[in-house]
Amino acid sequence: MNRRGFFCWLAALLAVATGTTAQQPQSQRFPPFPPEEPPGPKIDPRLILRENQKELRRQTLRLWELADQLRKDVEKTDTTEVFSVQLYRTAEEIEKLARQIKNLLRG
Repeated sequence: MNRRGFFCWLAALLAVATGTTAQQPQSQRFPPFPPEEPPGPKIDPRLILRENQKELRRQTLRLWELADQLRKDVEKTDTTEVFSVQLYRTAEEIEKLARQIKNLLRG
């Protein structure tokens, strides 16, 4: 048996084992309908927007306080001589809070 004959024999064996033949295309299995939403109370989108607005205001106020604190600390510290870990941590917290505010604004 040559190489071509072996591969034809192997393909036929696999077709018989899986129950398909080379002429029959495999059917794709898609769900017939999208999944249904579970029944329950519907959430008012305005309520969600109000909560987001409250959170946005709270986080913006905190961001302003941190930025003001960082500004004051930088004015007090000579950054050419000493590197304050507290300044670095405050800057990281500001960055994290800014990302959270950005995500809130996206919705």
